[in-house]
Amino acid sequence: MTNNLSTMSLDSVIADFSSDLNPTPELKAERRSTICELERRMTSLDNTYAMEEFNEGKIKHHFATGVYGRELFIPEGQVIVSKIHKGKTFNIITEGMVSVISEMGFHTYTAPYVFVSDPYTKRVVITHMDTIWVTAHGSDKTDLQDIEDEIIAKDFSELFKT
Repeated sequence: MTNNLSTMSLDSVIADFSSDLNPTPELKAERRSTICELERRMTSLDNTYAMEEFNEGKIKHHFATGVYGRELFIPEGQVIVSKIHKGKTFNIITEGMVSVISEMGFHTYTAPYVFVSDPYTKRVVITHMDTIWVTAHGSDKTDLQDIEDEIIAKDFSELFKT
């Protein structure tokens, strides 16, 4: 892992996260910290915006019995950091190509691609092409704020609450 956070770059994070695709719990915790630090640095740069601003006009919401689906359009050339989903989440990339940095490592996905992410996953997403990414969450709620309160963790400290 990048030991000196003052010299952290996206390239060094990718190299570090590519080296061990079966991380120990300790390495996962270190990677979570690195992703949060990368997010902090990204939000301090000029021409950056909050996730809510990025999502404006790019999300379609879908509701079915016991399921909330969120369809996000991400233009080519974007680097975004996701929120932390509390539960296992279906991820469906229906169009495009992305590279993803998470506690599980560095992966590149080309549509069509489906995977399930573990609870309390936060990721850095780099789009190589215009991408449509759908997530599916178990929820009977239809109010978007209620859904967010149910499925999104504020930070990783919620991982350790009983």
